[in-house]
Amino acid sequence: MDRLKTIYQCIRFVWCKLKTRLWNNEPESNCFRLVDVFLMIGGILCTTKTKSHKILWISYRVYTYLIYTIQIIHAVEKSLSENNVVATCWCVMAVVMVFIAFLNENIIQKSAPMIDSVRQFICRRSDTSSDYQYDLAARKNFVRTSQIVSLGVLLLIIMDEMFIPLILIFHEDRIFGIPHILSFSNLMIRETVHLSYLIMVLPIWLSKMFIPIVLSTLLITGIRSELEIFTKEFEEFCTSARKHAHNHRENIFWSELTAEVNIRLAKHASYLEIQHQLGSLLSKLFLVTYYGDVISIGTMIFVLLKEGFSPSSPVLLLSIVSFLTQCYWWCTLAEYFQKNNDAVQQHLTDLMVAIPYRGQHKSYYCQLRTSLMILKTCTTGSTSMKMAGEQIINIQIVTRLLNISYSAVTFLIDMDD
Repeated sequence: MDRLKTIYQCIRFVWCKLKTRLWNNEPESNCFRLVDVFLMIGGILCTTKTKSHKILWISYRVYTYLIYTIQIIHAVEKSLSENNVVATCWCVMAVVMVFIAFLNENIIQKSAPMIDSVRQFICRRSDTSSDYQYDLAARKNFVRTSQIVSLGVLLLIIMDEMFIPLILIFHEDRIFGIPHILSFSNLMIRETVHLSYLIMVLPIWLSKMFIPIVLSTLLITGIRSELEIFTKEFEEFCTSARKHAHNHRENIFWSELTAEVNIRLAKHASYLEIQHQLGSLLSKLFLVTYYGDVISIGTMIFVLLKEGFSPSSPVLLLSIVSFLTQCYWWCTLAEYFQKNNDAVQQHLTDLMVAIPYRGQHKSYYCQLRTSLMILKTCTTGSTSMKMAGEQIINIQIVTRLLNISYSAVTFLIDMDD
C-alpha cells in the first residue's frame, strides 16, 4: 500500500507540474513555449548561440531529412513492386506530405525575422486602456487560445504514437515500413531500426505539417488581443475628443488634439503593417496547405474505401479530420481582424465628424482630416487575405475543398475499375 501511495503521489506531482507549465492562463506566461518545441522537433527553427549547439542542430536537421528520404524510398519501392492504383496513391501521399513539409519549412525560415518582430511586439504589451479588467480578459483569451491549439497538436502526436504497437504487431508496412536497404537479416536489429523509425517519424512529420497553423494562430490571436485593447483605448480617446471640442478653447483643443491623434494614427499604422505582414505569411502557408489537402484528402478516402480497416486506418482518419479542421481554421483566421478594423473605421469616422472647422485653423483641419481619411481607406483594404493574390480566403473555400475531394475519390474509383 505504501508503494502504491508513493506512486500515486509521484504521478500527482508530475501532473500538477505539467498543468502549471502547460495550462497557465496568466497573461505573463510564455505562450510560445510549445511552439518553440514543435519548431525544434520538426527541424525548422532553433535559436542556437554556441557552436556546439549549432553542430547538434545541423545534425538533427540532417536526421529529419534522412527520415523523409527513407519514407519516399519505401513508398516508391512499394509502388513499383505492387503496381496498382492503391500503391500509387500511397506513394503520391508520401511524396506530397514531404513536399508540403519542406515548403512550410522554407516559408517559415524565410519569414523568421518578421515572426520574431511580431512575437516581440505581442510580448511587449505596449497598449493599455482605462479598463484594466478588459485588458486582462483580452490577453487571457489569447493565452487560452494559444494553449488549446498547441496542446491539440501535442495530443494528436500522442494519439498517433499510441498506434505504434498496433503497427508493429500487425506488420503494417504500407506507409510505416522501411526500405529493403535497411531490412537487416537479424530480426532484432531489423525490429529495433523499425521501432526507432516509427517513434521519430510521426512527431517530426506532424510538427512540420501542423506548426504553420499553430504559429499563425498564436501570432494572429496575439495581435488581435492587442488590437482589441488599442480599439478600446481609441474609442475612449474619440469620446474624450468630442467632449473637449465643446468644452475647451479652440487653440488648446487643436494643440492637444493634433499631437494625440498623430500618436494614435502612428500606432494604428503599425497595426496595419503587422496585419499586412501576417496576411502575406498566412496566404503563402494556406496556399501550400490547401493544394496539399486537395490531393491528400481524396487520396486518403479512396485508400480507406479500397483497403478497409487496417492498423494505419486510424492514422488516416485522424489525418483527414485534422486536414479539414485545419483548412476551416485557416479560413477563420483570415477573417479575425474584421470586427476590430470595422470598429476602428467607425471611430475614425466619428472623429472626423467631431473635428470643429474654423477658418484660422483651416490648414490643421485639412491635414488632420486627410490623415484620418487615408488611414480609414487603408483599414478598409487590410481585412481581406487572398490566396495567390486572387482568391479571397473565407469559409466557402472549405466547401470547395470537400467538393474537389469528392470528385477526386470518384475519379480514382473509376480509374481502379
